[in-house]
Amino acid sequence: MPERPAAPPPLRFLFFGAGAVGSLLGARIAQAGCEVTLVGRPPHVEAVAKGGVRMVTAGKVSNQSVLAARPTVAEAGGPFDYVFLTVKGYDTLDAIEQLQPVLHPGTILGSFQNGIGNEEAIAAALPDQALLAGSLTLPVSLDEPGTIQLHSR
Repeated sequence: MPERPAAPPPLRFLFFGAGAVGSLLGARIAQAGCEVTLVGRPPHVEAVAKGGVRMVTAGKVSNQSVLAARPTVAEAGGPFDYVFLTVKGYDTLDAIEQLQPVLHPGTILGSFQNGIGNEEAIAAALPDQALLAGSLTLPVSLDEPGTIQLHSR
């Protein structure tokens, strides 16, 4: 019988600005079997590193572990296939500067941010970078370190 080809390695994602939105997206992508690293504020990423992302939806609680949760890009490792920017719009240019070490040829940069003009600012700062943009219409909040709540509409 012919040998089965080896499964490809899992895609690797970095979420920079892992608050409510970044943690939700990261947890969902981790559920799909991808390797996810979250970079965010220390209290939150410390809680996630210990117990995963705790998601509360309509009173039901679930936890999703991620590969890593770190306070800085320097501690995040890499390389990454996708780097998703989930910071507030006014932090975009500072975030791009911090992300330089993990942006390599072939890395796709995604923007899931509030406000307008973020994609244009990224494209102007990184003209050769593959870029995608998305929006989230699901209301989500970071209620305490490590815990996000998905709200109904």
